[in-house]
Amino acid sequence: DTTASALGAALGAEKVEIYTHVDGVMTADPEVVPDARTLPMVTYEEVCNMAHQGAKVLHPRAAEIAMMHQIPLWVKSSFVRAAGTLVAPLAEIQPAVKRAVTGVATISRLVYFTLTSLEPETRAETEFRVYDALGQAGISMYLNSLGPSTSSFIVDQSAARRVEALLQQFGLQYEMCENCEMVS
Repeated sequence: DTTASALGAALGAEKVEIYTHVDGVMTADPEVVPDARTLPMVTYEEVCNMAHQGAKVLHPRAAEIAMMHQIPLWVKSSFVRAAGTLVAPLAEIQPAVKRAVTGVATISRLVYFTLTSLEPETRAETEFRVYDALGQAGISMYLNSLGPSTSSFIVDQSAARRVEALLQQFGLQYEMCENCEMVS
């Protein structure tokens, strides 16, 4: 995807066509949502956001390069003859399409941690120590959520055991949910 966009930009192409396993950019992952529909048009920004949130149809860098050079992208199927999806500037999309939600993306292989029984007087310091230690360990977290006496966050499954060890090292009580999926 990225190479195709970069070549299109370098060659001054009128458009770039990217062929993939699905009919185009879809409203959801068709393997998860069988009724997902192919979107006829999306903006560069929409497809970048969807890709950053877990959609796998187009690499976000491919859309960013096309956007920088104002090259329309066509995402089409390698297996069926279908119109596909036009990825273009908002000015080209907006008059034809008005929508509040473009699609749903999922990120799988996540583990949801909840720090329980946080004491109000030491909560801020405890959270700082945990989040600082995660950062020092190079562990990214998603979707931080705060409750009255809890603090929750999500990490990639590959980091779960390191997070558990870190929380145990701090002597913190926690719950964890493995095999969770984040939908955005």
